[in-house]
Amino acid sequence: MASFEDVRDAEKKELRDIRDRAVSEARLRGKTAGLAFSGGGIRSATFHLGVLETLAEYGLLKQFDYLSTVSGGGYIGSWLVRWIQQEGITEVERKLPGVPQEAPQVNFLRDYSNFLTPRKGLLGADTWAAIATYLRNVLLNQAILVSFLGALLFLPWILGGLFGLGPYEGPQPLELSIAAGALIVLAVGSGTLNISTCSGGKPQWFAHQTWVLFTVVLPLFAGAFLLNYAIWRAPG
Repeated sequence: MASFEDVRDAEKKELRDIRDRAVSEARLRGKTAGLAFSGGGIRSATFHLGVLETLAEYGLLKQFDYLSTVSGGGYIGSWLVRWIQQEGITEVERKLPGVPQEAPQVNFLRDYSNFLTPRKGLLGADTWAAIATYLRNVLLNQAILVSFLGALLFLPWILGGLFGLGPYEGPQPLELSIAAGALIVLAVGSGTLNISTCSGGKPQWFAHQTWVLFTVVLPLFAGAFLLNYAIWRAPG
């Protein structure tokens, strides 16, 4: 089995052969270079088209040995590789800037960049399909959130019914309010302390997720619950 060093040396030799076969004398010698296109859908692809046009205008496109793409960057990357395979890097670099006339390959990319709704128009099927998809997703998400919040609002009624089965012998509203205030002060103080120590460097032990959960999140929820319960139990 070939080692990593063997694979790396073979790749370097292949790159040297490719550079030696390049017809352009403007190809730089020395270290290899890579061009990376990030994701972001068709917006990323159109942005990267402008980057490619600028690189081609300054004759820098041929200097790259590697091309790395993801998501929307893969859309423009595969288009570029296909064009290079058809006509060669020199011809692509000459035509890409669009001077004096934009290349048919660039026009093709522009024509099919609107792939979410290819058939435009207010009455087009693609437009209404996109609207229906958007409304469906929004309504489903809102239904989940409304159901969850509704269940939280009904929780005090359920607990009140359980505690109201017999005579109440629990803590009085004043005691509940004091406990709630102490928990809220603990949560606010812990949160302030965490914020003041996160400006840089290694985080303190109390800034870890577990401690934040037990000193900020849970006390805040418990304090809010006790305070609301104290208000509900208060006479009058």
